[in-house]
Amino acid sequence: MRHLFISFFAVLLLVSLAASCKKESDPVTISTGDSTTDSTPDVSADALSFSDTDNRVAYIQGTLNITKATDESKVDSYKIYWGSDAATKLSGESVIASKDKVNANLTYDFAANTLLPSGANYFLVFTANQVGEATTPKALAIADNTTPNNLFGTALFGTGVFGP
Repeated sequence: MRHLFISFFAVLLLVSLAASCKKESDPVTISTGDSTTDSTPDVSADALSFSDTDNRVAYIQGTLNITKATDESKVDSYKIYWGSDAATKLSGESVIASKDKVNANLTYDFAANTLLPSGANYFLVFTANQVGEATTPKALAIADNTTPNNLFGTALFGTGVFGP
């Protein structure tokens, strides 16, 4: 117990010394990945696209394609949310996924049987870094494919005569 107590005060002393070395005028920056910034990103993804391959109402399946921001210098990741409109995250829903930037376009696959939350009308993608998220997302209206499949499949008929 005595060693723990001494170690605690040693850490306090080191933190105190480090803080006293910092000048009042020194800028504060946060470095993450390959970006260094002191503010949230001011850019969004350039484009989004999605094609629903599930034909049931309120279910989706497919790949959300995210065209990276033109300038990713303040971007560390892209966060995907459900949106009630083109600028508002759907209340009660957390982030769907966070994709680290890779200096290339990104994709996110919605698995089979993905149920759309009630009120979800948009995909929202926010750029983010360790300071926080951009204030404005890139938005894409969700087009829920409800075209019914052919229930009977494909029938192939050859030539011939029906009947007696």
